[in-house]
Amino acid sequence: MRIPTGLLLGLVALTASAAEHYGAPLTLKNPQTLEAAVQSLGDQAAAHVLVESTVKQVCAQRGCRMALESAASKLHVTFKDEAFFVPSTLIGKTVLVEGKLSKNGPGYELVASGLQVKS
Repeated sequence: MRIPTGLLLGLVALTASAAEHYGAPLTLKNPQTLEAAVQSLGDQAAAHVLVESTVKQVCAQRGCRMALESAASKLHVTFKDEAFFVPSTLIGKTVLVEGKLSKNGPGYELVASGLQVKS
């Protein structure tokens, strides 16, 4: 079976432009920095947020958790109901992570429902 060259090139371009995505689709549209997300929490116990940050660490065993980091903050991220895991190849990449941000002891934790890789 021969596939027309134009169709093949179109499929390759579509695959290359598709964003790498894990978990549920993102529903929020305006990402925040780690600092802004933490500030938006204020006195609330939890808040639904969309954070844009760089992946600093990924669990080496299963990819069941990760750490996001910016110039001034770090955030521990787990995945809601362990519905998805992420590869260690995300380390150093910029991601959008949507989920429930809450205070966890001295730090903060984000239970992610979805993640999209930006770069």
